[in-house]
Amino acid sequence: MCLARQLKLENSAISVLVLEKNQFPLREAAHKVGESSVEIAGFYFREILQLREYFKNEQLIKCGLRYFFKEGADDFADYPEIGLSAYASIDSYQLDRGKLENDLYFLNKQSGVCIKDDVSVTDIILKEGDADHEVLYCRSDDPMAKQSVSCKWVIDASGRRSILQKKLGLRRKVKSSCSAAWFRVKGRLDVSDLVPDENFSWHQRVPHKIRYYSTIHLMGNGYWIWLIPLINGNTSVGIVADESLHDYTEFNTYEKSLHWIRERAPFVATKVESFEIMDFLGLRHYSYSSNQVFSENRWACTGEAGLFPDPFYSPGSNLIGYANSIITQLVANDLSGQGIDKERIEFYNQFIIFQNDWLVGDIQSAYPYFGNSQVESLRYIWDIFVGWTIAAPQMFNSIYLDANKTEKIQNIVFAFYNLAFKVRKLFTAWSKVSRGTFSFQYIDYLKIPFIKELYDRCLQKEKTTEQIVEDYAFSLRRIEEFVQVLFSLILEDCKPEELAKMKTPFWINPYAVSLSVDLWEKEGLFAPIDPVRDYSDIDRQLRSLYTFAAPSTASTAPPTTLKTVQFDNTTAE
Repeated sequence: MCLARQLKLENSAISVLVLEKNQFPLREAAHKVGESSVEIAGFYFREILQLREYFKNEQLIKCGLRYFFKEGADDFADYPEIGLSAYASIDSYQLDRGKLENDLYFLNKQSGVCIKDDVSVTDIILKEGDADHEVLYCRSDDPMAKQSVSCKWVIDASGRRSILQKKLGLRRKVKSSCSAAWFRVKGRLDVSDLVPDENFSWHQRVPHKIRYYSTIHLMGNGYWIWLIPLINGNTSVGIVADESLHDYTEFNTYEKSLHWIRERAPFVATKVESFEIMDFLGLRHYSYSSNQVFSENRWACTGEAGLFPDPFYSPGSNLIGYANSIITQLVANDLSGQGIDKERIEFYNQFIIFQNDWLVGDIQSAYPYFGNSQVESLRYIWDIFVGWTIAAPQMFNSIYLDANKTEKIQNIVFAFYNLAFKVRKLFTAWSKVSRGTFSFQYIDYLKIPFIKELYDRCLQKEKTTEQIVEDYAFSLRRIEEFVQVLFSLILEDCKPEELAKMKTPFWINPYAVSLSVDLWEKEGLFAPIDPVRDYSDIDRQLRSLYTFAAPSTASTAPPTTLKTVQFDNTTAE
């Protein structure tokens, strides 16, 4: 439905037919994957699809991602929490998929899209050269009456049915053992109701009960439980778990899932039991990839018909936005006589497949230590920072659709991913030996000044190529400085004796970080390419978030003139 709208916005003369298996109108709170979105998808819906007012008025504006860690606490108010204390300046949304698709159905009909619902596609016959493809389908109430349609382009958006991927043998497995089960409850399940109103300080740190509008993650080792609000007043509840730690058969029915939640989040289970259950669905080993999703032979796949990563950071709609925009450009260029650039097709396949596979590896490598608030909090701060500085600008300035812009930043992007892979391994190694020497009660990640600075800078549209390159270069420098502080904090926690041996000022090669002391010299940890930079602001700001079990070591950051600064209601010198 989004792609149909985007094609018509690009060129109203394009003839678009949608063959839809379901019958409209769908019931609202439809039982589908994809209720939560983040900034990249928010931009796509708001700007590319020109639905700003619709999402403002007809869906829920989201109060960011929010995480709670149990860690043995009996009182929910004592759970360490990461989340926003106010709405962000750039909107993202909680989606009622049934309502959204019904509304897109009527919007598309108004713009001239032909939609045949209650039909099933039986085959796609791909032709070579300039010959039109043929799609065979039938109505659900008359499966013997075959119908066909010819088309210049055929796009598979059939979800996990993945008609083209299976027909062409393109589906590729990824290393993943994660599974999910979820259900809807009739009514508002709000974590704010888990804490008595008398606990004024807990309610005031996120006032006006806006926690409800976040995507809630209740974290534990090997799993997380989601709570997502829907515009019609109902709530989605889900379990996502790594089966190497939690067997899917332990929560693959509603009764089992409720028992499973009761053991790990009893406050939530008690609330769930007071609501009417609307439905239940399970999905085993949900992640997968592809060898190809776009073709010079005028076919493509979008959404789950092509690939699917992991729901932890709500990235599914991001990939839909990327894929739809690529398809729209390919179709528009082809129909305007510009033809199809084989090199761009190859790049687009690499781009979307890499995005998917990176998310699978990066997110799922952390499942085993999701319940470790010390490690996971810093990993989340890292991920949100690099997501806003490296990933988000791709959508906000359509970089991936522009060969010149892509080329200008490619060395910076390659350097980042080399660094990010080292950091991923560093977090995994740390999680196995962490001593829990520092902790937190509440972190608002948008009140960390160096993160807010880059958020405001990078999530802006209509930038010139020169500005984009400058942003990426600046962001990479700040990311490298973040790693200096991160590595110092990790050593302080689990290898203080090694930290004590480090030269001051502390300045290492961020591309060689690891906890394998025997590899430090060999991999060049003590041979940084760049001269020492002042990152004392990042050091101060990250340390201010935590309480240290013993007095924190004096900052290892290079010395600078002391200033008194105000942030997050804390004065730090």
